[in-house]
Amino acid sequence: MMRAGRALDPILLAGVFCALAGCRRERAPPVSSEALVDAAASTSSDSGPRAGPEPLRPLQGGCRVMALSGDVRADGTPLAVEGEVPEEPQSTWLTLGPASKLAVKDARTTREVTLLGPGQARACVERREEAWLTSGALESEVGAGESPGAEEWVVTPESVVRYAAAKLRVEVRPKDTSVVVAAGAAFVWPAGGSRVVVAAASDASVGGAGDDGEWKRVASTTQATIGPGSVRPAAHSVDGARAALDQCEPLARRSRDLAAILLGGAGDAGGEVAAKQFETRRLARAACAVAELRIDSLPPAALADQPTLRSRLEAAAATWSSLPIVPLRR
Repeated sequence: MMRAGRALDPILLAGVFCALAGCRRERAPPVSSEALVDAAASTSSDSGPRAGPEPLRPLQGGCRVMALSGDVRADGTPLAVEGEVPEEPQSTWLTLGPASKLAVKDARTTREVTLLGPGQARACVERREEAWLTSGALESEVGAGESPGAEEWVVTPESVVRYAAAKLRVEVRPKDTSVVVAAGAAFVWPAGGSRVVVAAASDASVGGAGDDGEWKRVASTTQATIGPGSVRPAAHSVDGARAALDQCEPLARRSRDLAAILLGGAGDAGGEVAAKQFETRRLARAACAVAELRIDSLPPAALADQPTLRSRLEAAAATWSSLPIVPLRR
């Protein structure tokens, strides 16, 4: 364990961020440690800092269909059992008909989740352990592909749910989102303007203890309901997309600024800065994912607004997911 006050290697910390926080960008997989070292070396003679992503390697893997019943389509094309869930183009959404069910497995980790219709969803988003729901439900499978530090993320119009090993059900309903945990624990982050109410499903104690910053802990046999607060635009509207971007952008900038401080040498405060950067980066990832989901689910009448919204999203995603490159100290 690294002791407080010890000088921190910025390149090593950058690699840790990528492994733990996702180093995620809409069209940019994580930076490899080799690329970070090469990038740092190439800038060691510069007179000042500069920022920008390095060449990135594509992620391997994807989603395999393990079981299918009912009508499930990807951009209008029926899925086939034992086929791969298409993730290209980037915006591929699955439409699940009434009473339909789709079980998918991550090709790299073997983690399984089941999507239930009627609804719309994306699975293995960017070939990661991440699913998006604008409607419908998701159920997790315990004991399939869990490993220390590996989390599944579920993004909804109102929130982001993350868990490592849990049996749960996330359901996006017309007016709110429900998270029911049967075993294990999950953490719920409410998007701006939303609120989380956690209640015991039986005699179990209600969550609260063990919250992770802005993430509310939902323990075994408890249920969380995420709904709009007193003042908040509808999620599936241009104003809702803008509100999500208004939350995503400052978090992205803060994440980048903290990374620049750390990579530039944070001295004795390095441990504290590293922890804060990790927390902020995770929140930026969550906020920007909600923003993208809301943009993707805008009605046809909002087509004219999408280019501006997507331009803002691309800039924010590049800001938080690209590591700033600063010259090494001599």
